Amino acid sequence: RLIAVGFLALDRVFDEPSSVLVRFHLKVCAEGKLQVSDFFLPSSFLGKIVLCSLGDWIARMAFSDERSELVFMAKLAEQAERYDDMVKHMKKIALMDVELTVEERNLFSVAFKNVVGAIRSAWRIIHSRMEHSDKLMAEAADKYSVLILSELDTVCKEMIGLLDNHLIPKSTLDDASVFLMKM
Repeated sequence: RLIAVGFLALDRVFDEPSSVLVRFHLKVCAEGKLQVSDFFLPSSFLGKIVLCSLGDWIARMAFSDERSELVFMAKLAEQAERYDDMVKHMKKIALMDVELTVEERNLFSVAFKNVVGAIRSAWRIIHSRMEHSDKLMAEAADKYSVLILSELDTVCKEMIGLLDNHLIPKSTLDDASVFLMKM
């Protein structure tokens, strides 16, 4: 289980432009111990940078529950433009059968709209190639187009299922219900 991703905090001030920061991943092992894997990222600093202690940083970054961790991971996936991963994280939140916050609703919407948008864009490109190709190429494009449409159908049904079975029934606010129904 991922606790935090960020820069390793050191109890000192960096003066030299050739200083190196350590980027790390902290994971909780089955025994409850922290496992740290790190690599070095060369950095140049224009001025002095004061960093907090590792313990203070972990205390600020540790997640209070699975839901807040999933929201963080969805935001991280969005920044990396990995919308398939974002959908996976938001789906886990939706399956918790809880009312979504405004931020979670927006993340859910962004995740699915980007995944659906990418699939639709792929279909449009393949469809336009079908029209401007010879018969053999058009047949191959047609088969690929069917595969893309099947993927689109699966994603849309998954989103509608989450909305109908989990999110809309748990929505108590009118604006939240309207937002989800418009999706």
